[in-house]
Amino acid sequence: MSVLLCAGAVLAAPGVLTRAQADADGAIGRPDPVEGEPRIAPTDHPPAQAKPRKSVIPLPKPAPGAPVSAEAKAESKPEAKPETKPETKPAVAARPAQPATATMTPRERGAIEAALMFSGDDTGPVDGDDAWTSAVKAFQRRINAKVTGTLTAEERERLLAAQKSRESEYGWTLTDDTATGVRLGVPRKLMPIEQTTREGTRFTSRHGDIQVETFRIANGLTLAALFAMERSKPRPRRVESSSLREPRFSIFGMQGLRRFAMHAQAGNGEIRGFTVSYDQALEGMLTPLATAMANSFAAFAPGIAPPADRSQRVVYGSGVIVSATGDIVTDRAITEDCQTITVAHLGPAERVATRDSIALLRVYGARNLTPAATGAPGSNSDVIVRAIPDPKTQDGNTEVKETRARLAASGAAVRLDPPPATTSAGAGVFDTEGRLIGLLSPKGMQLASAETVAPPSGLTPATVVQDLLPGSTKSATAPATASMVRIVCVRP
Repeated sequence: MSVLLCAGAVLAAPGVLTRAQADADGAIGRPDPVEGEPRIAPTDHPPAQAKPRKSVIPLPKPAPGAPVSAEAKAESKPEAKPETKPETKPAVAARPAQPATATMTPRERGAIEAALMFSGDDTGPVDGDDAWTSAVKAFQRRINAKVTGTLTAEERERLLAAQKSRESEYGWTLTDDTATGVRLGVPRKLMPIEQTTREGTRFTSRHGDIQVETFRIANGLTLAALFAMERSKPRPRRVESSSLREPRFSIFGMQGLRRFAMHAQAGNGEIRGFTVSYDQALEGMLTPLATAMANSFAAFAPGIAPPADRSQRVVYGSGVIVSATGDIVTDRAITEDCQTITVAHLGPAERVATRDSIALLRVYGARNLTPAATGAPGSNSDVIVRAIPDPKTQDGNTEVKETRARLAASGAAVRLDPPPATTSAGAGVFDTEGRLIGLLSPKGMQLASAETVAPPSGLTPATVVQDLLPGSTKSATAPATASMVRIVCVRP
């Protein structure tokens, strides 16, 4: 009975791990228990009785020259050892080898990558290894396994088992967003509501306190321009940290009482990314999840069909800055039926007023812009038409193009002679001294898919601009090209 009580105490001792417990816990690669580790002997068989040792009485040594007895001869011979056969161990079936990374399907590799991210082992490339190998080595060091950079079958099973537990808790799912071509890990149990937006897909919690939104921008906007626009958004946004390393950027901060993170990547003439935001009260739980989402983000994931071309919904035009605080005039037709209006390099704009064929836009939070001075046509009929053409005609750039013309009367209206063949709606007409004297009013507008634009039909004088902004304009302080901007309208 005392033996059994002692064995029970060994089982209950904390920190002592038997082989069976180690196997059940999945402790792959741990060293074998030391020799002194307590083990429990089986109690259903009595202990074997020790054989009595044969007592040996040494015989007296014979005198020199005396005959030796047969018993003494026998005693002096060394005892013969029994013949032993080498011990054979039972054969252990070999486990299947892990398939090479190149042979994994994207979803198999993605599941293991997600598990390494959630376990905290995926922290980026280390010591010349790629991110995958570095993460595997970190995982192997953490579980005290042999560090090879290649997962064994047992290690894969352990990773995937842990991942299944997290999937059950958060509903973590690698989601292929066909609207943008992005692959992203999303905790779907936390955000079960899915909606299609004009730029991608939105995942939202039931109470709206957590939100993830994917986006795709294919209007010629550069990564650096989008980065600058997002960083310069006015309050209640407050950027705490940001990083731009082509072809990616990341921005972190606060939007009112909500924490947000934005990640984007450029490629193939477009920008893809996602934004995650959540109430500050959920920071403890959501910050690790937001990090895992960022690590799982693949902007141009293989195996996802390219998103449908939506360029017909994007309309481009030109605008002229008329105040240092963000007032811009453009052709009214460009701003009709827009879901969003964006001024390249400045950010989102709102249409605040219209008059005749001119629309007044305002970019909130803009400061120290270079406005154009306005004026009436003088005696010199020579003018310069300035515009920013479609991005496809200049590889996504926002370079200002100039065309020289002359003002010509056409009844009560004023027209240009010759009319510019290629320009964009909202182009500014300047006199030779750099003052804005009017805007072009084309018959049509330039779409992202169009090759040319219809010739302008007339000129709206700058006096209309002065009526919209009484006393707000001032003399230009830089060349007139600095006041030209690109207008981007996205329609449903």
